[in-house]
Order: sequence, then C-alpha cells, then structure tokens
Amino acid sequence: MAVTKSPYWQKLKKSIKQPIGLFVICSLILVPLACHQQKILFELPTAMKEEVKTEYRQMCEKGALLYTTHCGGCHDKGSGRKRVIPDFTPEQIKGYEIRVLNKLHESAMPDSLLSADELVLISTFLMYKIPSGVPLKKSATK
Repeated sequence: MAVTKSPYWQKLKKSIKQPIGLFVICSLILVPLACHQQKILFELPTAMKEEVKTEYRQMCEKGALLYTTHCGGCHDKGSGRKRVIPDFTPEQIKGYEIRVLNKLHESAMPDSLLSADELVLISTFLMYKIPSGVPLKKSATK
C-alpha cells in the first residue's frame, strides 16, 4: 500500500490543508487592508541634520498616533477611510500647547489625559505633517 493512500496520510493532508487555506484567505483579506492605511508623511527642513531628522520623524510618528487617538475624532474632516487631518496654523498649534484658547479643551483634554510632553509630540506632528489643503475652522480654537 502506498503511503499517499493510507488513511493516516489522507487525514494528515486534510488537516494541513484547512489551516493553510484559512491562512491564505485571511492574507488575501488583511494584506490589502493593511496596505491601504493612509501613510502620513512629514516635511522636515532640508537644512536639518539627518540624526535630527530621524529624531523628529520619531516624534512626528508618536504625535500622529496621539493625535489620531485623542484629537482626530473631533478635528478630522470626512469619514471612514476618507478622513483628512486639517492644517492647523502655528497660532492654533500654540493654543493647544497652552490649552487656553479653547475652553472646551480644558475639559476634553485635561492634564490627566494628555501630558505636556504628549502635547509637544502632537504639536510637532501638526507642524511638520504634509499639508492637506483643508484648513482647521477658526472657531475650533476660540
């Protein structure tokens, strides 16, 4: 009797095919979704030294994550995958750092939720992200 025809071999082949098939199906679904995530790029000054750029990129990446978690729900424009991070003016960014230009932020972004260091990371991200062409409403910081 050939090994490939034994009942044990047939069961083994079938048990191997199921997980592999599930892996292939999941890969076909999840890989395109992961690749479709919007990549946020940053514009750092060309005169900046490479080691400083590396540090600022890391700060911007952390700031982007913090912004998405704590700020994007209120400030982003659009919905779903079409969400756009608006362009903040330097004055608006400064207002967020000191938390005084918008009374709503005193309750929505208390010191216990976002530290001063985290606000600096968010501000760094907003300052260096590539502009979207969508301005933040002026009323959002008044």
